[in-house]
Amino acid sequence: MESTDYIKPPVNDIKQIFSNSNCTQPIIFVLSPGVDPQQQLDTLANTNKVRLNALSLGDGMETTAERFIEQSCQTGEWVYLANCHLMIQWMVRLEEIIEGFTNNQQPHSNFRLFLSSKPHPKFPITILQKSRKITTEPPQGLKSNLLRLYKFLTNDQLQSAPRPHLYKKLLFSLSLFHSVLLERSKFGTLGWNIPYDFNDSDFAISENILKLYLDHDKSDQIQWDALRVLIADISYGGRVTDDMDRRVLSVYINQYLNMNAVEQKNYKLSSDERYFIPVDGDLDSYNKFITELPNDDPPEAFGQHSNADISSQISNSIDLLDSLIALTPMQSSGGGNNSRGSSHRDKQDTPENRVFQTAQDLLDNRIPDLISTKMAQQQDESALNTVLLQEIYRYNHLLTIIKSSLSDLLKGIRGEVVMSAELEEVYNCLLIGKVPNMWHVAYPSLKPLGSWTRDLQRRIKQLSDWADGDTPVVYWLPGFTFPSGFLTALKQTAARAQGVAVDELTFEYTVMPSSTTFHQRAKEGAYVSGLYLEGAGWDSDNSCLCEPKLMQLMVDMPIIHFKPVPSASSNGAATKKKSQSKDVYSCPLYLFPIRAGTVDRSAFVTCVDLKSGDKTSDHWTKRGTALLMSNSQ
Repeated sequence: MESTDYIKPPVNDIKQIFSNSNCTQPIIFVLSPGVDPQQQLDTLANTNKVRLNALSLGDGMETTAERFIEQSCQTGEWVYLANCHLMIQWMVRLEEIIEGFTNNQQPHSNFRLFLSSKPHPKFPITILQKSRKITTEPPQGLKSNLLRLYKFLTNDQLQSAPRPHLYKKLLFSLSLFHSVLLERSKFGTLGWNIPYDFNDSDFAISENILKLYLDHDKSDQIQWDALRVLIADISYGGRVTDDMDRRVLSVYINQYLNMNAVEQKNYKLSSDERYFIPVDGDLDSYNKFITELPNDDPPEAFGQHSNADISSQISNSIDLLDSLIALTPMQSSGGGNNSRGSSHRDKQDTPENRVFQTAQDLLDNRIPDLISTKMAQQQDESALNTVLLQEIYRYNHLLTIIKSSLSDLLKGIRGEVVMSAELEEVYNCLLIGKVPNMWHVAYPSLKPLGSWTRDLQRRIKQLSDWADGDTPVVYWLPGFTFPSGFLTALKQTAARAQGVAVDELTFEYTVMPSSTTFHQRAKEGAYVSGLYLEGAGWDSDNSCLCEPKLMQLMVDMPIIHFKPVPSASSNGAATKKKSQSKDVYSCPLYLFPIRAGTVDRSAFVTCVDLKSGDKTSDHWTKRGTALLMSNSQ
């Protein structure tokens, strides 16, 4: 075996698996993200000229599934029951049916039962023992994904397709498009805000749409807009729930499916010159071209910067360390040490004592006092003052929870109270320097405990000074638990001053020079600080986005002036036109690095218009460029 064989991705040969099977032995596909055996089974059934009765399981499908199996056992047809994990209660009945294949009358010799399921703890062991099991792990990398897609093609399929000279070019472009969508997830939030399970069915449907449009449009004029909408917005877009992810999908489909893809020779599909549409040829020529692609995907193939790879590797390392920590046994205090006194406790370097000292230090020195609302309540009833009071109430509620949990934890360690599940969680988090879940009640954060407490102190100081009458000249935006409320208050203030409705205003964003000194508040809107730029660099001289330096994963943004301006009538049209200009990138702003947010709230705040520099806005969209109000450090 050649050395290169060890790095080639293995591809399940379903033909060989079928040839070694029999009518009484089910074949189970263990599902993983990005893989759907439906297309392979359809191809295999067509090759063997047998009917495949496919059924996606769900509530109320029991009768149909049993009827399919009963009829196919007699006629020698095949049955494919997909997503068995969604009907786990019915698996007991399926177990009885499979037992009957050998105990009762044997099925037709041509009958086959195919199943697919995600791993499930309640899946019947008997079915697993009697079945042939196939793990369909998705291939890793663009090259592996392309090889897998082309493995199931034949020359007859390529030549029999409508207008094969166009079909083959667009099929390759569609295949790379599919592979890029799958592999983009490795970049974390720089790839997708939410991970999506794109799979073979999405590609198969899109490939059929491509054939239909090529067959329908007999002339060389292809309805590109309709084709892109059906593939990106419906076939793949049906899975995409995040608006910013939809924008990424739209940018990719416009790049991969357009007139240049069929008219230009060797049309480039990325900034890396190795990724282009090869010249028209047979199936072997396409496979040869794919095998010559790099084994390790360059970030440029996705429109990404090499920093995205570094960020991905750091994230994977953190996940690995978190998994190792989770495997480490932790024991909370059971109390009962109080008889020896605190002096004895201090002499012992045990987990219990470390947590006790940490909790005591937090309570005595690092958690601020509650914010007084006395002066704030006496001020005017302006929109900004309302926001101030709301923020104070939220932070005081958080501080009360923190102080109460720390006080109870100290009592629990001393054996004065029983350690509840909540106190156990606080204990374990303090032991490893994490922020307890109950402390995230006011705002989400990924910071470790030390950084989080320093961040909390800064948040409380901004509000305390403001409540005492020292209104900020520059607002530290990350200090708000609900920054969208603050931004709305700025619009309300401007709307009252201008005598217009709030929804007739939008924001104009001006990034201030780094050398600017601020002595007084903005006359309109507010100066805002504390934002981080991820996925790009910032050119202070030209006040625009630029390529980041190597290892420059985040950049501190200069102060930005958020100025409410009219958006109605002609001004609104001009503003809208500006935001859609290629010279401006509509940069999403998020609360913290997990852009999808939490179960309770979205992380998205707003979009800030930034000059895109010498690159198009599409360039920064593929980079996943965004503003963050918090980092994980």
